Amino acid sequence: MPPPYDIMKRYNVQLLLDVGDHSVLETRELWVAYLEFVVISAIMDETGIANSGYISGIDKKRRLLYTSDSTNWVRRLDEILKISRKLLDKDGTLVVASPQANAKPFPKGFMLESVISNIAIVPGQPFSIDEVESGIYTSYKLTHLEGLRNSCVIEKEEKYRAVAPGRNQLLELRRYLNEIIN
Repeated sequence: MPPPYDIMKRYNVQLLLDVGDHSVLETRELWVAYLEFVVISAIMDETGIANSGYISGIDKKRRLLYTSDSTNWVRRLDEILKISRKLLDKDGTLVVASPQANAKPFPKGFMLESVISNIAIVPGQPFSIDEVESGIYTSYKLTHLEGLRNSCVIEKEEKYRAVAPGRNQLLELRRYLNEIIN
């Protein structure tokens, strides 16, 4: 994996939900979250190498967005969706990382339509975004890193013990991640 400095040079504030606070780019928490994100991505993609080429290859498919704000990440969905539109292709995944300890992965039944309809309204204009654009927003998969950890690792600890160590446990983790991310 490339060193954090190279990642920081390449993405700069694109790693952040709060782009005004550049000092967050130098925090340990961001880089621990980024490492965890890359490991999860490599498991999902069944690749053993997470070099610069791999990271470039997932740029439009899957991204991490970090904030040092510990409030509920779901409250910022409108911002997150707008950033997703700039960073991701259709069907992309955005993983939010923050200090919110009790974060849940995005609820399966949660409807984005109300948030998307608010994003779609252009003040002073009679028309909102078209259905194609709306379809792109609804195609995104959004989740929280801590929520993934809680639901795919901590809450499943007993199930991992019943599986042979090594590759079988990794496949089990991948299956749980796929339930949320894909």
